[in-house]
Amino acid sequence: TPGVIRAYLKKLGIRVIDYPGLPVPKDIVDDVNIQKKISIEKNIDFPLPALLLNLAGQPFSSKTKIPVYQGEGSGYNLIIQADLFFNRQGKDCIIDTTGLSPAIISLLKKHQFLVLSLAGEKDLNRTTELILDFLGLSYDSKPHHFLTADREETRNITLTVPGISFYDQEGKKILATDKKIPVEIVSFLNQKGYNLLELSQFDE
Repeated sequence: TPGVIRAYLKKLGIRVIDYPGLPVPKDIVDDVNIQKKISIEKNIDFPLPALLLNLAGQPFSSKTKIPVYQGEGSGYNLIIQADLFFNRQGKDCIIDTTGLSPAIISLLKKHQFLVLSLAGEKDLNRTTELILDFLGLSYDSKPHHFLTADREETRNITLTVPGISFYDQEGKKILATDKKIPVEIVSFLNQKGYNLLELSQFDE
């Protein structure tokens, strides 16, 4: 059983005794490496959508003024400010977090804009799924089950971590979760090839 798992269970008052003849795990302290977590940039607008766009390798602009309607000869122009604006696969896309009116959203769609409205959405998991869907990225939102050691399940410990997994532009595995994850489990997930994105930081 990996040292990080033994250390975590020890905190819970559980002592792990491996079967005789199995490889002895590394020292617990040495096994808890520096954890790889994805942190948000401070003092930026729309941090969660902006971070997911960056992870997807999608260039974008913030608070962009977009002319939607220009009246001929009347001098009447309608310009809206898009929270996040980008072009993806030849389509102009807007992510709205502040709450454009239904009429404006309808007008934008009439002019062939793709619009994702996140106004009023408080669930960070749901927000993440909506953005990944909007970007056309595949993800898995089912609970993730990990066997902690390289042996059969009947002699193993299964770790279940809730979250949303997907790949960034470089092919790295990301696990986004709104749960607080102990440092030992973060280290274990790193060993499994995952970088952790703690969604709770967007509530701070």
